[in-house]
Amino acid sequence: MLSGEDDIVVIGRKPALGAAVPARPFADPDPFAELTFATPLKARFAISEELRLPLGGLCEEDRAFIDALLARTLSKPEVMDEIRRRFPPGHRRSG
Repeated sequence: MLSGEDDIVVIGRKPALGAAVPARPFADPDPFAELTFATPLKARFAISEELRLPLGGLCEEDRAFIDALLARTLSKPEVMDEIRRRFPPGHRRSG
């Protein structure tokens, strides 16, 4: 119910003083998909965005590196750390 006041007013049953609020922990350790890429395709898109270059523009060796990396893990921090190590700023990125 809105009362026209600036603050929200809740009308109804109040919980008993000291009553525990029910809580249920997340079953998934990454419920918001922040730690891993959902698919290798999404990982490739993020890598392409990071490099600011289509992956098809990379040499065969660099594409093989990315394929092996994504076959090993889809962990966002690990993938992006490896990509930044392999392709530091100023690195020649075309094949």
